Amino acid sequence: MEFNQELFEILLKCETHIYSRQEGIELIAFVPFDELEDFTNALSASDLDEGGIASSLVQEHVCVELQDLFEYNDYRICDYADCFSKDELKQYAAEIATFDGDK
Repeated sequence: MEFNQELFEILLKCETHIYSRQEGIELIAFVPFDELEDFTNALSASDLDEGGIASSLVQEHVCVELQDLFEYNDYRICDYADCFSKDELKQYAAEIATFDGDK
């Protein structure tokens, strides 16, 4: 799938993080409650099929796991780099290259 401009703009407003895990990379966004409608509107109906997107409620935010969304839609992390911290992008550069290389 192509770059999702709406998702990009929402993620710019969110606290986002990249982590390494045994199964690969983990992408997380803390979506403020007042941005949740815009976030879900940026997704396609198929993004919410098959059980939806893993998330949990935290204080004043919904913590959303993005890696499945990115994998399913063939989004590349490098296309959304402005949404993540430069330090995390540098720290996980090898994992990101592997993740993005699969697309």
